[in-house]
Amino acid sequence: MSSGDGADTGTISLRVLNAELSVRGVDGRIAREIVRLGRDRFGVEAVSTRLRAPGLGPSNGAKAAKHPAGSHPDSPATSPVVVHVALSTDLHRDLAVATAVRRAALVELLRASADATAEGGHLVVVSSARVYGARATNPVPIPPEAPLHARDDGGLTGDLLVVEAELEAVRRARPDLRVSVVRAAAVVGPGVDTTISRHFESPRLLVLSGSSPRWQFVHVEDLAAAVMCVVGHGPDGGLGPVVTVGAPGSISQARVELVSGKRRLELPAAVALATARRLHAAGVLNTSGVDLDYVRYPWLVSAEPLEAVGWRAVHDNETCLQVMLDGIRRDRGLLALRRDAAVGTASAAVAVVGTAAIVRRRKRRGSLI
Repeated sequence: MSSGDGADTGTISLRVLNAELSVRGVDGRIAREIVRLGRDRFGVEAVSTRLRAPGLGPSNGAKAAKHPAGSHPDSPATSPVVVHVALSTDLHRDLAVATAVRRAALVELLRASADATAEGGHLVVVSSARVYGARATNPVPIPPEAPLHARDDGGLTGDLLVVEAELEAVRRARPDLRVSVVRAAAVVGPGVDTTISRHFESPRLLVLSGSSPRWQFVHVEDLAAAVMCVVGHGPDGGLGPVVTVGAPGSISQARVELVSGKRRLELPAAVALATARRLHAAGVLNTSGVDLDYVRYPWLVSAEPLEAVGWRAVHDNETCLQVMLDGIRRDRGLLALRRDAAVGTASAAVAVVGTAAIVRRRKRRGSLI
């Protein structure tokens, strides 16, 4: 279910929000939605931004931009509340940057955000639930304090592991800081380009034999509202140092196929992984296939602590899925021109290769799919 009124953030302390809010880190839909909420819906006195595309320099119009109009870029060097967005929603941009360069930029951005947080201030870092890893033994839901079991094979999940490790170094160097981490389920929304959205761009949806995937999403507006809820309640508001956020529950692979109208391509896990490794060796994929785990095993989270203070996801999982599918259909012309649609995620690449093999085999037999 969704509403045009925007996400529900619950009861937020105006005392906290009437301070200056600084939004920094990776430029994209998440950061800009947080800025919009803070400025337009909660009347934050000043929202400053300093956003960058990792490895590509400051984004146009985002360097030290300050709202409302009339304020100037010569803002104080530090802010009492800093939101640092580490989670990217622009896979196309990310893949254009070498992994080492991208990660060095992400570390630099986090350090700059820590430096921009006033003594005793609140640093809120937006990350992903992917850092928990996707494993057969994962509890459902994964508790916020669970260890980070994700594997780094050079992809974007590894980028977030680097950020989370650097955050531990920041905590040691700045014990005065009060740090909150927001880890999100798969983010969807207009203009959001991620490994999960790429998975759904493929003509068929890869399913590994013997698996029963469950899908959980969070709309970018609901994620921004959750971040504002963490900001508003402050580090002592009972939410804890780590907050997970996603739409309630999950939806099955069968339901995903029904809603999307896409058929599955079922392959043995060993075959899918071997294909991903061959594509990686050929330079088609930027990872060796570890992210196949995320379409095989659960990595579901709960937003119960946020719900306890009044936050509600306006968009449920099925609505989120539909939003993502609508975006894919709307951008079909662009996707036809973009040859790297499957490059960013092993599941889509393997599905494309597998589907092509089926087409060739059936053509030889004189039949159609």
